[in-house]
Amino acid sequence: MTDPILLEIVEGTLASVEREVETSIARTARSPMIRDAHDFRAGIHDRKLRKLTGRSYSALVHPIARDFPIEKMRPGDVFFHNDVYLSEGGIGHLPDLCVTVPVFHDDQVVAFVQAFGHHDDIGGAVPGSMPSHARSAFEEGLMVPPIKLWDQGVPNEAALTIMTRNSRMPDSLAGDLDAECSACLMGARRLGELFD
Repeated sequence: MTDPILLEIVEGTLASVEREVETSIARTARSPMIRDAHDFRAGIHDRKLRKLTGRSYSALVHPIARDFPIEKMRPGDVFFHNDVYLSEGGIGHLPDLCVTVPVFHDDQVVAFVQAFGHHDDIGGAVPGSMPSHARSAFEEGLMVPPIKLWDQGVPNEAALTIMTRNSRMPDSLAGDLDAECSACLMGARRLGELFD
């Protein structure tokens, strides 16, 4: 039997962490699509990649776990992707960028915090990265397969430079990515406290 009080505490904490992550992103992002239109979502997934929280749509953790073994993940790691073909169906178009952070307890990954949102420009044929005349996703802009964007708390500056260089709004993109990474890392710390 599950203790109903413990169940309420866990359920409430999961919902609270999700709200905290989304609130942090909304307050610190720079682009109008994220900050003003709120075209983003946060979600929490368990170690088995099952979605525990999140609204009607969100990205998936599967592409990250497929390309980066969970046993080799470390605290401070941040993963990123927007590849529509390698996203296991979780990304619909290239302006949808996804950040994933593993949650640790007793030196093991126990969950994931993820942020997924539509950004203003990731390059491509037209400003806004959504050409109505496109014949392939490659015309929408820069396509990034699952990568480790931060390695144990150290940002991958080369990858960030490539991404911002391909955007017509580099400062906005850099600010949004920083907001999402920071919010997910905060969410991972909060979930770690729940496991403690």
